[in-house]
Amino acid sequence: MVVRLVAIGIVGMLWGSSAFAQSWQGSVALAPNAPSSCPAGSGIFNISVNGSVISVTPPQAQEQRGTVGADGNFTLAYQSPLAGVGHVTVSGNVQSKDVRLALSGVPNCPFVVRPLPAGAQAKTLKACGRSTTYTLVPPEPGAPPKLAAFAGAWVGNMALACAAAVFGQPQDPDAVDVILIVGKWSASGGATSIGGGLYRMSGKFAGDRVVASDGRFTSEFILRSPGEIAFNSTSSFQTNSGLLKRQ
Repeated sequence: MVVRLVAIGIVGMLWGSSAFAQSWQGSVALAPNAPSSCPAGSGIFNISVNGSVISVTPPQAQEQRGTVGADGNFTLAYQSPLAGVGHVTVSGNVQSKDVRLALSGVPNCPFVVRPLPAGAQAKTLKACGRSTTYTLVPPEPGAPPKLAAFAGAWVGNMALACAAAVFGQPQDPDAVDVILIVGKWSASGGATSIGGGLYRMSGKFAGDRVVASDGRFTSEFILRSPGEIAFNSTSSFQTNSGLLKRQ
């Protein structure tokens, strides 16, 4: 889903008065208790509070407004324009910045909106005939070097089509959000256009590589140099490989 949305700014700290205002951006991610079969979340939410009014701008959707209670809690809903998402209920607490998402398109998959850490950037990659927004989070001091080695966008080709990958927001020291983009390719002498898609996955670090899966296929990304990644994607019916260059 594309859900994956720089820094947090706070003006005033007088809750319950019209002087209270704050705004932040958050990235969408699966809740810790979500089933492993759920799709990885992504995207940027812009959230601002002015007194008792909250404004939420979801990815690729119009601004939504709601009312904040005296305890800081709020709930609002909208219909997402994104395929497969459906009706979205946004709820949480503005004091703790605890924001949760419930999607009718995947009713058993809870999502959260995590405030972006200082230095995080929302970026857009246009490659292989598609455009996607992702969050680039600089590794914290002392973080494993592998986080910085993969972070960002990579574009190249596999055997039959354009390919691109984005390694965005770290989920923990051993996991990272991965977006794989595959362009369309031709078959039957160019008479038929096949495939193409954008796949959002959770990747796990394994030495000099990241292994990611969305339940349909598994992709392995191997760091060959600071500017080049080799990758292999395997499904039940085919295997593709290629090279990607850092953007």
